[in-house]
Amino acid sequence: MADSGSASVGEIDVSAINLLKGAVELDLNGKYDEATCFYQEGTKLLVEAHKAISEKCKQPEYRQQLQEHLDRPGAQDRKNFLSQEKEDAKKVTKIKIEENSTGHSYDKLFGHYLNQHVTSIEVDDPYLLTDFQINNFKMLCDLIVGKKIPVKTIIVNTKSKNSQKESFEKIKKSLDRNKIELIIKHYPTLHDREIRLSTGIVIGLGRGLDIFHNCDISSQEYYNLELRRCHDTTVTITHKNLTRDLTS
Repeated sequence: MADSGSASVGEIDVSAINLLKGAVELDLNGKYDEATCFYQEGTKLLVEAHKAISEKCKQPEYRQQLQEHLDRPGAQDRKNFLSQEKEDAKKVTKIKIEENSTGHSYDKLFGHYLNQHVTSIEVDDPYLLTDFQINNFKMLCDLIVGKKIPVKTIIVNTKSKNSQKESFEKIKKSLDRNKIELIIKHYPTLHDREIRLSTGIVIGLGRGLDIFHNCDISSQEYYNLELRRCHDTTVTITHKNLTRDLTS
């Protein structure tokens, strides 16, 4: 007959394993905040099991399991990311772009936020209507692909349902080749213009992606955003937690 103590330890062990498996899955999907909670709870249960177990021969096994999860690749990186995220949540960055100024590519404005922790991106821009505006979106997608980050999904919320359908399909096929899914959603009353990253960063775009003056497709500026003249606008970068505080 098994004693109640060993049964209790067994239950703790199973719970710990389930939590740690869930933590690994969340970790791989870039959900570091949730993963950290699962890791903490799982390792806490392993410690309890280690203390409660009466068979000393099994104690090294629990110590090894615990150490493996504490030493898991990326643990320090995850800790640093969460620390940086807390700092980002406290500040607002405003970038004023003057009329006809240059040197304001998407990469220069917010490229450093497109890091290895970003797994999905959502773009709100009601005015992706002209070829020039679609090219701006394509340039954003090229930047994302070029960063070689683990983005799996890009969602675009825009107004028109039929305009530029063929152009979106071409971009979709290109992203498919890079294992990124493009999802287009249509909202006739959409007004706001912003980019939201899965890390919580919110990039407010006064003019949407359309911050550049039009230029000829044969010109050097067309393919080099650093050289393009800009419209007068403001880019505001904040964190979703701070955004929630400001609007509450």
